[in-house]
Amino acid sequence: MSQKEKNDWALSWGLLGAAGIQLAVSVVTGLFVGSWAGGKIGYQTAGALCGLVLGASGGFINLLRLLKYRQKLMEEK
Repeated sequence: MSQKEKNDWALSWGLLGAAGIQLAVSVVTGLFVGSWAGGKIGYQTAGALCGLVLGASGGFINLLRLLKYRQKLMEEK
């Protein structure tokens, strides 16, 4: 395996790992923040669900950005 292939492999795995971590952190953070905010106003379950949806949406947006970035890098090569 050439050095270029090793770099491409490492970059791909790094971006995919970052995407997975960002998605998971966004969902969990949204869940906890939504649950906390909902608890403050008396609707903990509804707040948790709203936070979960917002966190998942933000995570998927970041996932799409990373995948577009990866595709752009692959097209340049």
